[in-house]
Amino acid sequence: MEKEAKKHQHANKVKEIQLSANIDPHDLGVKLQHAVDFLCEEMKVKVTLRFRGREMATRKLASSRLENSSRTSRLLAILILSPS
Repeated sequence: MEKEAKKHQHANKVKEIQLSANIDPHDLGVKLQHAVDFLCEEMKVKVTLRFRGREMATRKLASSRLENSSRTSRLLAILILSPS
């Protein structure tokens, strides 16, 4: 009985993509393409921004880059939680 219940369980599939504040546009495109591939496989994608040292002073610029990338991928995904 317990074996049958385990067969029908599905683990939550969440993939994480980390972006830095000064990411190259081509690298951003590659990472977004990976995110789209994950979304096509019915996984959730968590995008995190990583700041190191002096990059903390330019958080608004990095957040705007993330917004631009989310606009391009919004056709395929639903933004569940936006940065605050």
